[in-house]
Amino acid sequence: MKKSNYGYLQGFIRIPFLLLLILPFILFYSCGGKSTDQDGEEEGDGIEIVEEDTGAEITDQPVEEIVEQDGSDGEQVDGQEVEMEDVQPDGEGIPCECESNEECDDGIFCNGTETCDGCYCHSATVGPCDDSVYCTEDICTEETKECQNTPNHSLCDEDEFCDPSLGCVPRPACTTDEECIDSYICNGTEYCDTDLGICMPGTPLDCSDSFRCTEDICSESQGGCVHTPSDSLCTGDGLFCTVETCVPDDPSAGSDGCVIQDRVCPDDGFSCTLEACDENLDMCVHTPNHAVCLDILWCNGEERCDPSNPNADLRGCIPGTPVDCSDSIDCTRDSCTEDSGCQHVPDNSLCRPGEVCDPASGCVPFTCRSDIDCDDGFYCNGQEICNSSHQCENGTPVDCTDSFSCTDDSCNEANRRCDNTPNNSRCDDGLRCTADICDPSSGITPSGCVYLTLVCPDDGYWCTSDECQNSGPQMCPYPIQAGTCLINRQCYRAGDVNPDAPCLVCDPARSQTEWSIASNTCYISSRCYNNNDRNPSNECEACISSSSQTSWTPLNSTPPGTVYPCASDWGMCFSGVCCMVRRPQCSDGLDNNGNDIADWPDDPGCTGPLDNTESDILPFLPQCNDRRDNDGDTLIDMRDPGCHSTVDNYEGEPHPACNDGVDNDGDGLADFPDDPGCDSLSDRDESGGDVCHQCSDSLDNERDGLSDFPNDTGCSSRNDNDEWNPGFGSFPECSDGRDNDGDTLVDFPDDPQCFSRTDTTESSTTIAPPAECRDGFDNDGDGLIDALDPDCTSTQDNFEGSLRPQCGDGFDNDWDGTIDYPNDRMCFNASDVSERL
Repeated sequence: MKKSNYGYLQGFIRIPFLLLLILPFILFYSCGGKSTDQDGEEEGDGIEIVEEDTGAEITDQPVEEIVEQDGSDGEQVDGQEVEMEDVQPDGEGIPCECESNEECDDGIFCNGTETCDGCYCHSATVGPCDDSVYCTEDICTEETKECQNTPNHSLCDEDEFCDPSLGCVPRPACTTDEECIDSYICNGTEYCDTDLGICMPGTPLDCSDSFRCTEDICSESQGGCVHTPSDSLCTGDGLFCTVETCVPDDPSAGSDGCVIQDRVCPDDGFSCTLEACDENLDMCVHTPNHAVCLDILWCNGEERCDPSNPNADLRGCIPGTPVDCSDSIDCTRDSCTEDSGCQHVPDNSLCRPGEVCDPASGCVPFTCRSDIDCDDGFYCNGQEICNSSHQCENGTPVDCTDSFSCTDDSCNEANRRCDNTPNNSRCDDGLRCTADICDPSSGITPSGCVYLTLVCPDDGYWCTSDECQNSGPQMCPYPIQAGTCLINRQCYRAGDVNPDAPCLVCDPARSQTEWSIASNTCYISSRCYNNNDRNPSNECEACISSSSQTSWTPLNSTPPGTVYPCASDWGMCFSGVCCMVRRPQCSDGLDNNGNDIADWPDDPGCTGPLDNTESDILPFLPQCNDRRDNDGDTLIDMRDPGCHSTVDNYEGEPHPACNDGVDNDGDGLADFPDDPGCDSLSDRDESGGDVCHQCSDSLDNERDGLSDFPNDTGCSSRNDNDEWNPGFGSFPECSDGRDNDGDTLVDFPDDPQCFSRTDTTESSTTIAPPAECRDGFDNDGDGLIDALDPDCTSTQDNFEGSLRPQCGDGFDNDWDGTIDYPNDRMCFNASDVSERL
């Protein structure tokens, strides 16, 4: 298939139409372009305007002037006003066919893009798939709006190949078939003629199948032949009431691939019509089926199917005309009954005295000799009698009233009897859970009513009540019985445990439809925990059922009362966070005195794990006065530029953050050991982790009976990390970090003149304060003083606190789940001071 000529054909068809439009003007101007008036005079450029039968004056004015006079904005063409901007530019007054390209778009992809030019739509001169390459077959697929440009080597000379970009080019030289293949499927597989040494074209793919109703094309995008069924290619049997479709795979299809089926007529939406195809009319018809509309009643007339009637119902039915039972006899009472049809009952009361009603002729004079002469043949109006004056008198109408209030009592003329029909509605007791039945034969009630209690169907759950409820939104709400639960469509008794979660129980007092959390337990993140169980992800949160049973409760230590240890012996939980209390130097895992030995019992400067200094028993000399090269720069003491004085304890330059006299982290504390973020004097970072300052850790650190700021006068703020100072900002000389007596020794226990950290002077004249076990104070905050404190071994004992070894103190000091000797495998005897060693 080559380039489409559709656009040229469309333009050609438009030419006769344009000729019809301009032919009158050609004829007009071929006669000189002038007209004559009634006097035979020629008119110039004006147009003659004549109003028929009005005798209007003839004017000789240009169109523009006429428009201005009548005040309109347009021109009259064929009796219609045309806006001036819509008139063709040639001034002939014909409306433009288009104003924009969009108005010309016919919605068809394969015929190209239409344009608007000179008031007319113009077809595309080139299709959308034209690649301007002569030797390619340009195929446009309307359904997918896709183009396919397949090289056809046969359109080139024998010694040429079709290049999809360049057109016909000399056949390339080759040695193998692979060099010739052009990646197109539809033009066949190219090969190499090794004798000639050039590429040869392949045989184009033949996509023809044996079915006439399929459109067979080769599609590069779909990888080969495509056979698209087209119903329009089925010629069929020529009958309207059959439909031909192209379904080659259908077993009933003919040799052309077409299947002939009966036409299915659409439903008109009315149930009283029958849809069928009429071959004679070549159309679907909807035949009325009146039987659908009949309502089995005779007296209201015969209903009909007439969907077009405005009174038709949803079925398309209209009511019938009620039966007219009038017999034109004035003295009969005419009625229609479904059982007997039209009834004409004579009523003598409608006649004058001395007359009786004859159903055939009306009121007639009557005399009687006996009651038989007066009998009108009707049962319900009573037995007529003949009186002494030989005149008939009406009988007493039959009284059909029975003793049961629930029956409808009436006289049945046709059967000459009384009918007492039970009417259940007369027994309505207003209760929806009873079935109200009128049954006089039961003898249960004088009224004849019988009331049966309705029972709700069993819902399959033993824990619900199946009783009918007379009030409420539902008759059968199936309430859950007391003492039971219905959870996830399963019945449980009070106290039953959830098989998948032992902390969830059936507790009807709290909920009958949901599991309740048992007391002293928590249910968090779909898991059960007992009271005081710690959060696996945060040891400072625990299950505290009195606080919350569905979320973790932050733990908050309140020493010396409740203490929640964490991380190690030196951590406590505060507001759900593990706060590390600074450990004494002799058990903090650090080499605090720079002798390459850490903690008790390895460091000889430690007297025990609670000793807060690793300083040697011998006087401790600062780095700038110890005759050693401490920083490895071959310079010693004051010869080292890193030393500022003989009491300077750091030879390095510059000084690290924990030995530079500056509050580097802005917490109000500077350097080691005052800043809890410092691990040693050589620590280059004052910032620390979760470290609790002594003045905000809830502990009585100096055992004076007071703890934390503002209660302890030794605290200057919550960030103060020393409760020892007796006043704000003033430390005792034996704990102020200075050499106050000039002996190159600083503070307790390095300065032998200091008897404790609270000693206010380093001077040798100081008298040692009394030992803690005879100073009159409760130094360890346990409520016991001096000799009354069992931790005091004598009045010379200077420590009231308990020094029980970890392997015999009753605590799990290393958090390994075992306590003391012999349970903890790290304890070798009960006097072992540490569970970690």
